[in-house]
Amino acid sequence: MRKNFRVLGTVFALALAVTAGCAATGGTVQSSVTPKTQAETAVEPGKETAAGGQSGSGNQTESGNQAGSGTRTESGTQTESGTHTESASLTEKPVKDMAGRDIQVPDVVKSVYSTSPVGTNFMYTFDDRMVAGLNVDLSDEEKRFTAEYYQNLPNLGGWYGKGNEGNIEEIIKADPDLVLASGVDQPSIDTADQLQEKLGIPVVLIDTDFDSMAESYRFVGRITGNVERGEKLAAYTEETIQRAREITASIPEDKRVTVYYAEEAL
Repeated sequence: MRKNFRVLGTVFALALAVTAGCAATGGTVQSSVTPKTQAETAVEPGKETAAGGQSGSGNQTESGNQAGSGTRTESGTQTESGTHTESASLTEKPVKDMAGRDIQVPDVVKSVYSTSPVGTNFMYTFDDRMVAGLNVDLSDEEKRFTAEYYQNLPNLGGWYGKGNEGNIEEIIKADPDLVLASGVDQPSIDTADQLQEKLGIPVVLIDTDFDSMAESYRFVGRITGNVERGEKLAAYTEETIQRAREITASIPEDKRVTVYYAEEAL
């Protein structure tokens, strides 16, 4: 439990840092305060559009489908030799998650439910429009820093802490394309397998240890079809951690301060 709190605090701090840092360095964090309008959408390759899609060669359009050489059109078909004509929502691709599990995930991923606040914060920084639901009711303080549509997402609960479980019926009703869960150890694998069987929705595991966060961004970028976004956040994460380590190394041991991090008001 104590380790989970440390990880959650660290990830949330990193999430805020990524959001602020990308904004300061020309990043493309979406609608972290207010949703983008059509006029604000980018047309550069790899940039997200107002509907959470992408524009440019090989990326997604506003409708969430893909256009460009060898990619899906709005009808969900491909445009090069060896194309298929199946509906994009019905096609799947095999992936190996970060715990080594072989999973079939939808070819187009627009909505992701995370089983814990760690994963939800992670997805909020990756693409806030992809978050299918929350794990807890947001406090008034949290609402000051989140977009209005995000605040109105359903609270689906989650599997974290002691005795917390998600609402199976409501998760199925929310109909996410995939479920994101944290942990790569055997208990996490067992839980993910059981949850996947109950939901009938692919459950993928990512490694939320601090040192693995960059690779987790890259992994989510690959399975959601937004490699550029994953790489941008991974690179920023690696640079930020390295800079912090360099600063820490320059401080004599007896001059370093210690920090105790706690959850909730008490």
